[in-house]
Amino acid sequence: MRIAVVGPLEFPGRQGGMTRHIEEVYARLAADGHDVTVFCRRAPAGREYRGLHVRTVPAPSRSPFDRFVYGLVASARAAVGRFDVVHYHSYSNSGGCFLPALARRPVVMTVHRLEWLDEKWDRLGRAVLLANAWITHRAARAFIAVSAEFEAFVRSHVPASRTVVRIPNGITLPDAVDADAPEWFGLVNDAYLLAVSRLVPEKGIDVCCDALDLLAARGVGLLPVVVAGRARTPTEYSERLEARVARTPGPVALLGVQPAPVVHGLYRGARALVAPSRREGNPLTVIEAMAHGCCVVASDIPPHRELLGDTGILVPVDDAAALADALERVIADPAAARALGARARARIEASEYQWDDVAARTAAVLGSVAR
Repeated sequence: MRIAVVGPLEFPGRQGGMTRHIEEVYARLAADGHDVTVFCRRAPAGREYRGLHVRTVPAPSRSPFDRFVYGLVASARAAVGRFDVVHYHSYSNSGGCFLPALARRPVVMTVHRLEWLDEKWDRLGRAVLLANAWITHRAARAFIAVSAEFEAFVRSHVPASRTVVRIPNGITLPDAVDADAPEWFGLVNDAYLLAVSRLVPEKGIDVCCDALDLLAARGVGLLPVVVAGRARTPTEYSERLEARVARTPGPVALLGVQPAPVVHGLYRGARALVAPSRREGNPLTVIEAMAHGCCVVASDIPPHRELLGDTGILVPVDDAAALADALERVIADPAAARALGARARARIEASEYQWDDVAARTAAVLGSVAR
């Protein structure tokens, strides 16, 4: 198949679950002989990467509507290219999918998130996103949802004749894991908490700061907390959060974006991953932490429940007091945290979260539409 992919602003990218999903799936499809072209705004690795053709399209770099413009331009390129199928990732990119559809290029959509729920969008941005979804639900022939929650959403919004399947994200540990990563940041194995997150409102890092305030007021001895990740571009929220972190009791460090071997080394050495998200799709950070046997303390939202079952600690969304209680348990009882991590690892290893399987199932959906 000749496949066009519309999704990442930067490819390859060092953070963002959707971009990593695209890389892992399509590198495998390319290795199987498919011809894959990824459209993006910026290509730091050049025009060829892991067997994929990477083509840049013009889009504004510092605008809240960068994804909308990128999606329209990439759609136009896909419509005139010689492709058997055009695969979209993210509703923010998919408003132009009617262009390849009109050119008789079959369209497939993978739903990673319901972006209009994110706090960063104003009324106009949400209206555009909902319009994109309305167009996509009518133009696409098949839909892939990364979680059961999103599968149910799509089924309730598209005709019964459309193909809708659930295919989650996968996990492949890197060949090189930097076992010394904690030491680089002055940390001791099993004696720090980790968050791997962009600095955006939906990830809830501010709730973690509030929980640490409460623990300090209780006199609990705090473990160091490190956050790997940053905002894609600085925002009012990310700047406020950085100032908030500086006032938070106990050592809290924003590490910025780190190479994959370092992040996986941090997973391996952490007492627990803290994931207080307000919204998620099928979070790769939680999947990766589970694969390393890291205890996960997460918000009680459907994607986290689906992944963790009873192998993690779930707390109500936006409840700093409940998060503080959970973190106090983890701090006080390292053996219990390690036991939860071991159960989480067994759960993820026995499940469908393997990239080879994800890629094969994705290829089957694309192939059925292309035929």
